[in-house]
Amino acid sequence: TSGAVLRATTTNGSITAGFGQVRGDAPLRFTTTNGSVTVYAPESLSADVDMQTTNGRLMTDFPLTMSTGVTRSRRLRGTIGGGGREMVLHSTNGDVSIKRGSI
Repeated sequence: TSGAVLRATTTNGSITAGFGQVRGDAPLRFTTTNGSVTVYAPESLSADVDMQTTNGRLMTDFPLTMSTGVTRSRRLRGTIGGGGREMVLHSTNGDVSIKRGSI
């Protein structure tokens, strides 16, 4: 994609998404209320990440430079690679993870 927001949203269900190289700096947003969020990304991923869950775990396969740590609300903000693109992964009741590779 180039210039468009890549978004997946649901209320009752998990999200599993994967992408290769994404040109531009449009935001990537993956959100659900009841379910997990799992995103597969290429080794070259560069993003400013915002991961949050209320009842679940936060996990990433990528080295992350944290700008804020895990808090009582289970939110993590940081940078993968050189940063730049906003990448939001939120769930209320489920795990949130970023994995290397493809689905």
